[in-house]
Amino acid sequence: MSFTPRINLDIVGKTSNFISEMQIDNTTGIKKGEFKEVLGGLVQGLNKEIEAPDAVMKDVISGSADIHDVMAAIAKSDIQVSMATTATSKILQAYEKVMNIQI
Repeated sequence: MSFTPRINLDIVGKTSNFISEMQIDNTTGIKKGEFKEVLGGLVQGLNKEIEAPDAVMKDVISGSADIHDVMAAIAKSDIQVSMATTATSKILQAYEKVMNIQI
């Protein structure tokens, strides 16, 4: 019996999607997409990842999924939250450093 996860475990794809949205156009030098839109999309993606274990748990209760899928979804959402928390703290540290610069 082989185990096939029902969820997509590709975490690297999420970060590469973020990078592709922030690319600079070579002809005009203008960034594609506004920072607000990109950040909003990342927050919505994180919210979907956090809600994924609940959806998989409902599938386990109905009998169409395995408990391993739930554990994988929980681990994936934990990693996503950890990455978001680390990024937030780094952004705040950078902001504080910029605010402490004396002119």
